[in-house]
Amino acid sequence: MILVMLGATFVAINYAGPWVVRLIGVILSSTSRRASTLLAGRRLLDDPRSAWRTVAGVSMTGFVAGFIAMLAPTMSGAESEVVTVSVGVPAETSDDARSEIAESLPTNATLLPPDHESGEGELTFIHVDVEPDAALVDEVRTLLAGWSPASPPFATSDGRTSEALLFTDIRVGVTVVMSVSIVIAMVSAAISGASSVLDRRRTYALLHLSGTPMGVLNRARLAETMWPLAIMGGGSIGTGVILGLPIASEFNAVGVTTLLATIGLGVVGVIAASAISRPLLRSVMLNASPRPD
Repeated sequence: MILVMLGATFVAINYAGPWVVRLIGVILSSTSRRASTLLAGRRLLDDPRSAWRTVAGVSMTGFVAGFIAMLAPTMSGAESEVVTVSVGVPAETSDDARSEIAESLPTNATLLPPDHESGEGELTFIHVDVEPDAALVDEVRTLLAGWSPASPPFATSDGRTSEALLFTDIRVGVTVVMSVSIVIAMVSAAISGASSVLDRRRTYALLHLSGTPMGVLNRARLAETMWPLAIMGGGSIGTGVILGLPIASEFNAVGVTTLLATIGLGVVGVIAASAISRPLLRSVMLNASPRPD
């Protein structure tokens, strides 16, 4: 169900992207007070799909990072561990077994009262409370294993350890995928920026001949990228966080750090990719010449 939910949201964001970008263009065109913002809004209106492709990689990566940031294994800072052993003696002789176990336990381990015991057939389960120390838990395991060789002692931390390892593996895999996705998104943004300059070279040339400074065009190109990135990227991250909240168990510092790093790298990468095409824009503008038409 989680995979279906994530897949459906992923597809929904991808389909909504161009529509939201066009809406951003409408708002910028109708409310702008500067030439660069007006140019950015008109370009977003002219080709919202192209603008969405520039920021889609970072937005989708942010969605995954926002969801992963909420995932954390259920590892509350327990002050004690409970090691359980099944003692293969009749229930009526469990008191004698409890006495011998209590005498052999280390000082940092406590035998729980009889009301914590549970029975199953002829076996009586006795619980020992142990401080959260790996060496001490192993010592108690070894001691209790002699009472039931066929059923090794089980610590409550065993399940949390397996869960922690699973989540760690998932987080490492997702981090690797997000790192590659960010690189791909940066390359895609650079290619989209260069192709946009080449596709609009006649428009840039005419704007230059009409007296438009190159700084205005550069600011328009940056706004054309940053407005969709801020709104769609932020919305994607927020969507991922909201979807992850129902299954979040505790504050996940590693996930939040990964999320912040993804946001930072994504923004810096898109800005850097936009800056790469500046020399190309300068070349297009400097080589502009009037045409007979």
